[in-house]
Amino acid sequence: MRIGFLITGLLATTPTLAQDGYELGVGDVVSVKVFGENDLSIRAPIGPSCDVDVQLIGPVPVCGMTANQAALEIEKRLGDGYLVSPQVTVSIEVFGSQTFEITGEVKKPGVLSLQHRTTLSEAVTLAGGAVGGGPVEVLMERDGERSRYVLADGGAKVVI
Repeated sequence: MRIGFLITGLLATTPTLAQDGYELGVGDVVSVKVFGENDLSIRAPIGPSCDVDVQLIGPVPVCGMTANQAALEIEKRLGDGYLVSPQVTVSIEVFGSQTFEITGEVKKPGVLSLQHRTTLSEAVTLAGGAVGGGPVEVLMERDGERSRYVLADGGAKVVI
């Protein structure tokens, strides 16, 4: 067995983390829904200005906020002269601001974006697949801690 590649800088993106602790950033795509106001509901990327453009109120800065904090900010702004007691939910559709680096025996090493909860096998696929055949040992580093996994016959079901 050989060490095939090293994956670093990974962030777990579980549903709980996504709604409660995940901070929005450039490259993420969010869904903003306003209860009872379907025409105000949008799906939008967070661009370089860190804003989400919401009808009636314009750009709302959301970088560094959780989805819940962004929803509260949009509710506050919509309630300031536009709607009575708006109820807003913000959901993360794409985790584009979270990246990982993959190096070693893959076809396209480099820094890649996580688009959703991703397994090790999917991460290798995003990098063009492993070079060569047979089982490959993966070293995964997260927050300075390393773990080892073996990808063989369908790969690991480990979520990064």
